[in-house]
Amino acid sequence: MNDKGEPLQVEQTINVFKYDAVKQCIDTILTENVQDDNGLGLLSSELSLPFKFAFNTLIKYGILVKEEYEWKNRKHWKTRKCIWKVKI
Repeated sequence: MNDKGEPLQVEQTINVFKYDAVKQCIDTILTENVQDDNGLGLLSSELSLPFKFAFNTLIKYGILVKEEYEWKNRKHWKTRKCIWKVKI
């Protein structure tokens, strides 16, 4: 409600080009078919160029966010891990 007691009207437009670009980036990341490589991770030479472009684009625009956390494994050693989350 505004100062006059009237409901607020929000005008929202969606840029179809940006929407499609983000959708394609997410699709590229989710459909990458590579064997697990715990040693190199994102530095693996097996990752395709489209995957690297998509991953870095989503990070640059703040859509993909790195979250770090600590947890204890079976031997009670603290281990730092990170996970990538999609920020909505």
